[in-house]
Amino acid sequence: MIVHVEDGWLDIVDGQQRYMTFALIALALQEVLGDTAERAEHQRAALDRAAAIELPPGRRDVSERHIVENHRLILQTFRSWDSTEVEDFADYFLDRCTLVRLIVCDLDAAFQMFDSQNTRGRALLPTDLLKAYHLRAYGEATSDRAAILAAVREWEATPPFEIHHLFSRLLYPILRWSAGESLPRDGFTASRIGAFKGISAGPTGLGRLPWAHGLLMAKAHVDDYNGRNAALIAHGALPPLEFPFQLTQPVIDGEMFFRLVHHYTRLARALGVSATDAEQTAGDDARRGRENRRFQTITRLVRATGTGAGYRYTQELYGALLLAYADRFGDHDIERAALVLARHAFALRTRLTRVYPRSVELHALGQHGAPDLEDRVNLFRLMRSSLDPAAVTGRVAALPGPYVDEASPVERLYSDTEEAHDAD
Repeated sequence: MIVHVEDGWLDIVDGQQRYMTFALIALALQEVLGDTAERAEHQRAALDRAAAIELPPGRRDVSERHIVENHRLILQTFRSWDSTEVEDFADYFLDRCTLVRLIVCDLDAAFQMFDSQNTRGRALLPTDLLKAYHLRAYGEATSDRAAILAAVREWEATPPFEIHHLFSRLLYPILRWSAGESLPRDGFTASRIGAFKGISAGPTGLGRLPWAHGLLMAKAHVDDYNGRNAALIAHGALPPLEFPFQLTQPVIDGEMFFRLVHHYTRLARALGVSATDAEQTAGDDARRGRENRRFQTITRLVRATGTGAGYRYTQELYGALLLAYADRFGDHDIERAALVLARHAFALRTRLTRVYPRSVELHALGQHGAPDLEDRVNLFRLMRSSLDPAAVTGRVAALPGPYVDEASPVERLYSDTEEAHDAD
């Protein structure tokens, strides 16, 4: 039962029917059992309180009629039992039945809880649990309810499948493969969300440790700059200062998690590797500011390589590689990086007749033993340890393997991008 407390009164937000049913059962038991003097103290107290319940005197509306009728039905049921059955039921009801009461001081929060309790739909995703965790941390750090609600609205404006794809197919694999670690067999699940929990506030939080101070100082500087220049930023005279997110850095719990999700959602869309981009066209890329023809060509060809499972796994590997590059080096020579990364990702697809998730993972880790695959390197780890984008852009783009012909969409990824490269 969810109740809202105000001025000493407890108003029921959710659970009114349960409360009324339990009250009617207790009242009927009190009437049937009679004298409670010999009962246990807690049972006697419950039944004595039930005796004070006053049923509606009349039948002014449907609700009152139902209360009176339900009380009569319960009372008739108890009177149809023998004394042993009534005693057994009373002991069970008074000793073993429990009601969880949640007292909420904020009315908006009370109705949010009501909605979550009564909404039935899809199962919770790991990202839903992350949202709940960081909302709680956000609420503990600020009393600005408007800011918290704005973060919730922005999250809910993004399709759930897009956020789940961002974490399960891009961010989480990047974290694991950059560290040279395989993905868990069951992928990104509720038990793995700790990867996106980090610097927490409070005397026992990780924010007290020296390694966290640099990130907290960066946040303080960004917030201070944007706050002092709010009027100039609002009028377009100055651009806002963006926090320098890096996937290899820990997350700051609370508000910064929602800013992180916003940042990487926008970045994945701009790069053409988000879950929503499958429905978009090269023209959408241009409207997002991607004017480079070669980059658009590579994006278009990656999307067109195929729709089978093997192609999808390879496309997701390319998406993770490109996002990792942009996270580390920005848009510096992004078209050359996209060419190198796309050819590297699809090098495995052109050497195997079938591609499975494990095949792609071994390729990502630089451990696949496919024939004629000479360039075995973990580009995620290479990017994580490199200071210069030339570590990627200076590489010789991989050549296709034997399982590709002129009619294959994968072949165009090599020939068309090379022609575009030569034409520039």
